[in-house]
Amino acid sequence: MLVFGRLLAGLSAGLTTSVVPMYLTELAPLHLKGATGVLCPLGVTIGVLVGQTLSMHDILVLQKLRNVKKEMLQDEIEELKIEEEDNQSAGASWNIGKVMTDRTLLLPLLLVCFLQAGQQLSGINAVFYYSSTIFHKAGLSVAASELATMGAGICNFFMAVLSIPITSNFNRRSCALLSMGTSAFFLIILAIANIPSVNAYSWVRYISIVGVLGFVICYGLGVGPIPYFIGSELFEVGPRPSAMALGSMSNWGANFIIGLTFPTMQSCIGPAASFFIFAAFLVALFIFVKMYLPETRGKDSSEIAEICRNGFASKPLESRIRVPRNDNEAKTIEDKLQA
Repeated sequence: MLVFGRLLAGLSAGLTTSVVPMYLTELAPLHLKGATGVLCPLGVTIGVLVGQTLSMHDILVLQKLRNVKKEMLQDEIEELKIEEEDNQSAGASWNIGKVMTDRTLLLPLLLVCFLQAGQQLSGINAVFYYSSTIFHKAGLSVAASELATMGAGICNFFMAVLSIPITSNFNRRSCALLSMGTSAFFLIILAIANIPSVNAYSWVRYISIVGVLGFVICYGLGVGPIPYFIGSELFEVGPRPSAMALGSMSNWGANFIIGLTFPTMQSCIGPAASFFIFAAFLVALFIFVKMYLPETRGKDSSEIAEICRNGFASKPLESRIRVPRNDNEAKTIEDKLQA
């Protein structure tokens, strides 16, 4: 029953993280796409923070399952039926199979899937899973360790809020590379601090706290928010829904792998080696993104599609399409595109 319920919840979560950022970026004007695109991960991090707070032993102790009266949702259901698009829409001829076999979409599809999977393979959930143990080993009491873990969640929430102005004023590519590089650095620090021979020194334990907080903050610069909406900027309208769905599937597939394997990794090879593996994933993703991710800020999706249409033979870094330096210039470009 629990596994079946998890499948249903996964379907719902996958649809949400695929459709919501895509809809927001399609709805927003060009110069606000970045800001609206990160509102979805902002909501996710709010949920994570609330969940961390409610999971504290003294706040919620579940005593029984309660029967709840069925809410009246018929109006919303009818609205969804009315909003069904007819089969003649622009994306009617596209499906997941066609997106996966179209060679002109290979590079953007790999970028979306690798970025989404890399979000989980960075070890963010594993770090949160292990953070209470790290704080406890550093000498904090159990209650203080819980509060420190919640503090890490607050840092995650703060970075989600900060990502709105960051993605509005800085290039996606630069933010992603900076986030991956610094996140890998703090994971390595965290791994070294958890090597038994190094961890014997009492002062080293506090470095692991710095590693946790530094990783959470750097993760929020780009690895956290950018994968959610980058697909909307890499793909044109037709293949976009299928590509976003595949990206979301990659995210939750990697989430499943990490959730299934991290406890075993922790017990067999220890947290230090586990964090080194997560850092290696980020370094590999850094190299791939540096080589193939074009800058999408302020550019029309059709321009991006043209840049990436030759797959690995594409040269996204040699594109001569200029990136706007500020929101006013982006607004000017948008007005010209509309004209």
